[in-house]
Amino acid sequence: MVSDGRMDEQTDEIHGGWGQWSPFGSCSSTCGNGLMRRDRQCDNPWPSSDGNFCFGDNINYDSCIGSDCPVGWLPWSAWSKCSGSCGDGIKTRQRTCQNVVTSLLLGNCTGQDQELVQCSQWNCSVLFRARGVADYTLSTKNQIIIFTEMLYNVGGGYNPATGKFTAPVTGIYLFTVHLCAAHSESIFYAIMAKGEQVANGHTYRVSGWVCVSGDAIVQLDVNHVVYVKTTYTQDELLQAGLNDDFDAKSNSFQGVLLK
Repeated sequence: MVSDGRMDEQTDEIHGGWGQWSPFGSCSSTCGNGLMRRDRQCDNPWPSSDGNFCFGDNINYDSCIGSDCPVGWLPWSAWSKCSGSCGDGIKTRQRTCQNVVTSLLLGNCTGQDQELVQCSQWNCSVLFRARGVADYTLSTKNQIIIFTEMLYNVGGGYNPATGKFTAPVTGIYLFTVHLCAAHSESIFYAIMAKGEQVANGHTYRVSGWVCVSGDAIVQLDVNHVVYVKTTYTQDELLQAGLNDDFDAKSNSFQGVLLK
């Protein structure tokens, strides 16, 4: 038997028929995706005399988008930490577009969702101290004095194979050199930075064992080079003969990043 609301020709049964759908109700979400509902009744007509009830659903749902969503950009996030461990780097921040479809249609989310700016990390350490030299008889003018024994080398700037310090970061550095001449010998030296002499000193054939020290504060950019060289011929550094084997370690070169 077909449930079309008609009376069966051989009985008094009346089968139910669906009435009209009600209008959709309000969206379940005030912002973003949601659902709206409508209903219908099996009252066109109501089934009677053991007639069949309507077949199918009496409730229907449809998707909807709430209309009260705020639109536009949310506030920027906090800046990230500066990238890298030392020196120049990059930091970023992000923001989110609320109700993206509506915001874009209304033009309320123009611009970028991420910003990048340059930053600097100055809470880093760059320092080294080296002692002992590769050649105690400095017979050539402009010979680099190579300090071979590393006590520490934070930042890896000093190369004990070449005697050169290469700045790993931009900053202001302090360099100190301490040299002891062999008995009654001479030592003439210069601290070289960026290819220029920034400090010098000497002792010349003084009787006994004489040491000389010098320092220089210099502004360096990344990859600028600093080293100590001789400025005279026939120099000779103290290696042994004064007290014990530690004499040779009195010759030293060190540097530190100040700022």
